[in-house]
Amino acid sequence: MQARAAGAVGGDPPALRGLKRETRHPVRYEPRGDQAAWQAAQERMGGGGCASRCS
Repeated sequence: MQARAAGAVGGDPPALRGLKRETRHPVRYEPRGDQAAWQAAQERMGGGGCASRCS
C-alpha cells in the first residue's frame, strides 16, 4: 500500500497482494535452545501447543 501511495506501483489491493506473494517469501522461525523455557513461555501466553513441536 505504501508503494502504491508513493506511485511506485499501481493496482488494486488483490493485485498488490499478488505482487507481494511473488516477490517476498515467508521465513519460518522455530524455537531453539532451552525447551523448558519455551514451554514455560508458551504456558504463560495461554497456549501449551509447543510441547508436541518442541521436543
